[in-house]
Amino acid sequence: MPNLNLTGEQYRDLVRALEVATSVYAFVGDTAEDGVRCREIADRLDALEQSVLGEAAAFDQADLVEDFEGDTVLNDKTADEILEDLGTYDDFVAEDRLVAVLTAREMNGKFTLDQRKKMTDKEWFEAMAATEDKYWERLEKEGLDFIEARQ
Repeated sequence: MPNLNLTGEQYRDLVRALEVATSVYAFVGDTAEDGVRCREIADRLDALEQSVLGEAAAFDQADLVEDFEGDTVLNDKTADEILEDLGTYDDFVAEDRLVAVLTAREMNGKFTLDQRKKMTDKEWFEAMAATEDKYWERLEKEGLDFIEARQ
């Protein structure tokens, strides 16, 4: 069996990567309409993570783990750090998607199909980039407060 020669820092990064991958695949597997494949991948990743976590002491990284009912698991501090990182990523993805939707809506309202056909790709992308920049600036300045729900 091949032996991985990792530094302690590389081991920590591997543990983090496995935890993130397991979390993402488990979420998709549990929430997607046909998430069976992702759930199976999550289960395999979880088993791999358990095996890797069991080697923490060999990499002088026992501070990453703790025993929970006979299983070696990430300690709360490390798990919380990873969840915080995932939350930051989720926030960015939501904001990025919001900017894309708002930009598309504004661009489609600003330019007719005939106007769009007359524009070069460069002109279109420049107009789109300026619109995206405007929404990113508003998000940075005001957060999500600039959005109002209308009834």
